[in-house]
Amino acid sequence: MSKNKQGNKISGKHATKDAYIKLFEFLMFDQNYRTLSPNAKILYSFLRNKINYFANITTATELAMEEAAANGETLKGTKSYRDSDGYIYCIADNTELEYLLNVAESTVTRIKAELHIAGLLLEVPTKNKANRLYPLEPSLDDLQEKWEYIQEINELREKKQKAAAERAQKHAEKKRKAAAEKKAQKLAEKQKKISNKQNESYSNKQNESYGNKQNESKLELNLSKLELNSSQLEPKNLSIINRLKNTDLHDTTKTVIQKNIDRLTANKLNIIVDLFELYKTELSEVAFNAVIVRVLNATVKTSFRGFLEKSIKTEISTKSSEITNNSTRLEIVPGWLQEERAANGELTPKEKTLDIDQLKEFLLDEAANGQKEINISALTAENHNQMGTYEKMGFDRQEAMNILMKFQQMNI
Repeated sequence: MSKNKQGNKISGKHATKDAYIKLFEFLMFDQNYRTLSPNAKILYSFLRNKINYFANITTATELAMEEAAANGETLKGTKSYRDSDGYIYCIADNTELEYLLNVAESTVTRIKAELHIAGLLLEVPTKNKANRLYPLEPSLDDLQEKWEYIQEINELREKKQKAAAERAQKHAEKKRKAAAEKKAQKLAEKQKKISNKQNESYSNKQNESYGNKQNESKLELNLSKLELNSSQLEPKNLSIINRLKNTDLHDTTKTVIQKNIDRLTANKLNIIVDLFELYKTELSEVAFNAVIVRVLNATVKTSFRGFLEKSIKTEISTKSSEITNNSTRLEIVPGWLQEERAANGELTPKEKTLDIDQLKEFLLDEAANGQKEINISALTAENHNQMGTYEKMGFDRQEAMNILMKFQQMNI
């Protein structure tokens, strides 16, 4: 056998470096002990490790005493850490434990009390000496099976995953809501720009046609501001208002008349109703309202009926002249009239059949932009130019006025 190379001696520093304290696994996983503070777990592990040290000293002392007794000798200065019941204990005063844990003495006292409550430490006072410390083994009845805490870990993992999923869902919902609000805001701004542009175009066209006179564009009113409260009316006007509500006038016409109620009498209202029935098929709702405003605000030196009827005829004549002179505008005629004219050979190239389907598609787009639900089943070629038709569908008055202007400009 060959001679091995001589090894190195172990210095005190190496011995210190290689020394370690065993941390018991039940302190980390068992439900009864895992909630102990970190310092309590360290102190328990330290004392359990010191038991071996004191047990070795005690065993060596007891062997030396037995050997001395066998030789008839007596040893002095020996130490034993075994009590009268045969159990090994530790000696460590609070100062040593303060240094070990780097805490105050009051904290050391609290940590020892924590271990005592957990059933892992017994402290026996000794007169004029450091107390005896007995680190205790946990009761087997209190320990869990390994599979139990593994199951608890799995439950904790599932709980965290569920919480993470809920947070992700809330974040996604918040993000979706913000995106929807942003989209709605952009759509509203776009609709506002389109509406302003159409109103401006309509106003300019009317001003050119009538030479900047009072015209239909001035009747794009905020109808909500024109609604009158009956409590604000004088008693003499209440009967006129009640009569007005029972007429077949357009709703916007009623609003215009209410705005000028102080210039109206019961006789004038009857004249307006009679002439409305006579000329309602020849004049649009907006144009009729424009005539009413001009007449009610004018100084009438002749009969009211004669002046109003003359103004209506002038408006009809102006409209007819405008259509005749506008070479770029196509005449919109109902389908049945187009078929009749085609049969008689009267249909001109400039006449265009009203496309009800295209108009319905236009109305559905308008409703979608305004997030409204409408019923277009009642729309016909005969009622397509009446504001009441669109109010019955589900649009409000202002929206109905805008729709009339838009599709007239589009020449549907």
